[in-house]
This record gives sequence, C-alpha cells and structure tokens, in this order.
Amino acid sequence: MALNRGDTALVLAAEEGYDNIVQLLSEEADPNTSVNNKKLYEAAKRGDSTGVQSALSQGANVNYQNPKEFGASSLHVAARGGYHDVVQILLSARATIRLRDTVSIYWINKNVL
Repeated sequence: MALNRGDTALVLAAEEGYDNIVQLLSEEADPNTSVNNKKLYEAAKRGDSTGVQSALSQGANVNYQNPKEFGASSLHVAARGGYHDVVQILLSARATIRLRDTVSIYWINKNVL
C-alpha cells in the first residue's frame, strides 16, 4: 500500500477496495472529497473519456479542484494534456472555464519574486 499524503479515509478505503468501508464513509462524505471526484480528475488527467463519463454519471463534481494539485480541476488537466474529447465532455457537463489553479501563482512566487 502506498502512503498518500492528504487523502481522506474514504479515498484510501476505495483505493484498497474496501467497499463496505467506502459505503459506510460515503454516508457522511463531503462532495469535494468523494471518490468519484478523484476518479474524474484522474481519468481527465489520463485522457480517458470513458472514465470521465463514468465518474460524472456517478455524481462527480465537474468543478472539483484537487487541493493536492494546487487547485487544478479536471478541465485544467485535460486542457493541459491536449485531450480534446475529454474537454468537450467536461464542457458539456458545465465545467466552469474560469476556475483558476494556483500553479502559476506558486511558480511565479517561487522563481521570480
């Protein structure tokens, strides 16, 4: 098992396949920390349009911003990866195009200022 800093108990249980624990924790889960949000983000990052559609159909928040990735959304990583089909799916699901991550701000502060 890999140590994933910053993951919730729900995400860790899902990664390990403990479905009964996932179900128990899901009853109290915050939508921003749901397993489906992570699935959506990872599928968008890989350019996996089927995975993106699946996560969205399971209730993922199309505008979830990953705190471990400087607030990047699925739209950010799909656009950065050049995944046209995934970007189209996310836009059709009403992804907000004006969400901002903090990568650029972090880089500027670290390297320029």
